[in-house]
Amino acid sequence: MKNILVIFVLLLSACTTAPSEQGATGEAPASPNANFAGKYIGNYYGDDTGTLSLEIDEHGRLNWEGSGESRGGFSVSGVITYTDNKWMLKGSTNDGAMFQAFLQDEGVFSGTWENPNPDQNGLTKQGSFDVRKISD
Repeated sequence: MKNILVIFVLLLSACTTAPSEQGATGEAPASPNANFAGKYIGNYYGDDTGTLSLEIDEHGRLNWEGSGESRGGFSVSGVITYTDNKWMLKGSTNDGAMFQAFLQDEGVFSGTWENPNPDQNGLTKQGSFDVRKISD
């Protein structure tokens, strides 16, 4: 009986200290600074077209600059986050345009942009964009 009790205690101890697969769900696989810090370039398309220059710092903060056909130069601030088991860039401009992209390949993000504020003609603008890493 004593041996059975010892075996039971050992089994119970092993079950409570084993790693849980459920605990790992939704956790970021690595920090943004380890994977994504660096400079990126890209283009955006849709109701306006232009170029993007993006830098991700060691803390996962984004600093973007862009130039478009209809709006000229602009800047975007944002962050990189881990959401729904995916890396995501998100940011906005000072006039309300919003950008959101997901990691597609190593160093490549693709997503959408939207400016919900009507222009002088009463139209909102939206489209897609992509950026790719060019240096660390």
